[in-house]
Amino acid sequence: MTVDRALTVDKDLQTDPADLPVVAAHAGGPVHTRVLPDVTHVLRRQPGPPSLRACRDEAKQPLDPSVVEPALSWLAGHRG
Repeated sequence: MTVDRALTVDKDLQTDPADLPVVAAHAGGPVHTRVLPDVTHVLRRQPGPPSLRACRDEAKQPLDPSVVEPALSWLAGHRG
């Protein structure tokens, strides 16, 4: 049985993190879901309330470390 992953972030202003259970329900199989706190749509950390205004500066920063591990783990499990 394959378990896929659905990862989202709690400060995503473009994609509502509350939709994660809906995505998981339609995945067609077991899904491990995870919501990363204080991370935005551009996968960078943003303390305080979410803000689109900060997006341009955030995009210049490295990916948040909390994103890297689950992404690499998923890729390692799906390489051909």
